[in-house]
Amino acid sequence: MASQTEVGIKIGSAFDGKGFESASDKLKTLGKGVGDMGKMMLGVAAPAIAFGGHAVKAFQEAETGNKKLEVVLLKNTKNTRGNLEALKDQAAALQKVGTVSDDAIIASQTMLASRGIEAEQIQKLTPLLVDLGVQQHGVNFNAEQGASTAAILAKAMNGQTTALEKNTQPMTDAQKDVFEYGTANERAALLSEILSG
Repeated sequence: MASQTEVGIKIGSAFDGKGFESASDKLKTLGKGVGDMGKMMLGVAAPAIAFGGHAVKAFQEAETGNKKLEVVLLKNTKNTRGNLEALKDQAAALQKVGTVSDDAIIASQTMLASRGIEAEQIQKLTPLLVDLGVQQHGVNFNAEQGASTAAILAKAMNGQTTALEKNTQPMTDAQKDVFEYGTANERAALLSEILSG
């Protein structure tokens, strides 16, 4: 059973004609001081609490992004857990040398995988995808913007070049033929050439 504790505050007041009014004023002053201290403590604690909440949310989003990549990538029987780890490692390495978060990179990789692009091509395309994403959305593009950029590359890898041309340069008929009839490796190589060049 919980016990109660009483707290007493002794307020000395000489009877000076005001009597209880003087004691009341002292209690109001004390209450204001306690209230101000509470506000100050809340002001100090609130940012720390908010930061903790943001950190937990960011961790949950990262875990969700990693799980989505795993599920989508491993649906294709040609991809392995080793491919998955290589893509995650690549995203972490690109984050260290640039400004784009690994969450945005993984979302981009997930979009490519969801469009049937194999891990080998995804790994080749990821640095180019990051560069194109920065050109389109700025140096801190988010996961949604990364997935949007990845959709452009995925369409090109599947023979649809219109969106890519809008975001890069006009293509020759020979280049369009490679995207339409070439192998995945030929498409990835041409995409690399177009985006690098």
